[in-house]
Amino acid sequence: ATPKAAAAAQSLKKIFPSVEATGHELAIPMPGHAVSAAEIEQVKADVEKLHRLIKEHDVVFLLTDTRESRWLPSLLAAAERKLAITAALGFDSFLVMRHGVHAPRG
Repeated sequence: ATPKAAAAAQSLKKIFPSVEATGHELAIPMPGHAVSAAEIEQVKADVEKLHRLIKEHDVVFLLTDTRESRWLPSLLAAAERKLAITAALGFDSFLVMRHGVHAPRG
């Protein structure tokens, strides 16, 4: 099966062929959850990649499995003043949320 992020990027390209979209799979640490010693280096690399991707792009779509895992990406997007959009599916519901960019600072 195609990972969610890659499938979303492919679908966006079908809708709007000139869009520049790619999917990335990352292990995002969640607040309050322990990271084992064996996972530390991979988690650090994934967090650095996440931050770099957010800095380099105009819009970030968060297709994570839990609300806890959306915390860090939405926090980084806010810090970088980037638009983040969450899309989540439940058993009998769905959620789409905009984590917006407010008026310019200053």
